[in-house]
Amino acid sequence: MPELTKNSAQRSPCRSIEFFIGQHSLFLAGLGQSFFYLHQFKPHLPVWVATPLLLIPWAVVFILFYHDRPLFSRRSIRRCWRFAACISALFTVTAEAIWLSGNMPPPTADHRIAADVLVQVLMNLGWLSFVPMIRDCHNNPHLWK
Repeated sequence: MPELTKNSAQRSPCRSIEFFIGQHSLFLAGLGQSFFYLHQFKPHLPVWVATPLLLIPWAVVFILFYHDRPLFSRRSIRRCWRFAACISALFTVTAEAIWLSGNMPPPTADHRIAADVLVQVLMNLGWLSFVPMIRDCHNNPHLWK
């Protein structure tokens, strides 16, 4: 039976699934945020400009982790990852504050409640991006300082 090394343990299916969910939860959060901010941006920006702006945190993380050979040092990659996740979280918290303060534009959809719930669920899926980050911070604290 082959001996488990540190690298083989890191490539386990459970970790891969966790990382996949963590990374692509930023994509779902970006979609939810773009649907939420759609009416906020509409008078000032076209929709095709606003949506990619809210997907920048996902794109940063995707580009950083897509390559087999890292683009930056491991510490720099983790700092960029943390920054992107925090920006996505800031967008979500701002959207929640707008929602709770009642500064939403008037409803235009027939199924407003279902659409609002879907948007909130998508935005809050972005919090899953912190799960692999917290695990990695626990396993490699020297890379997060």
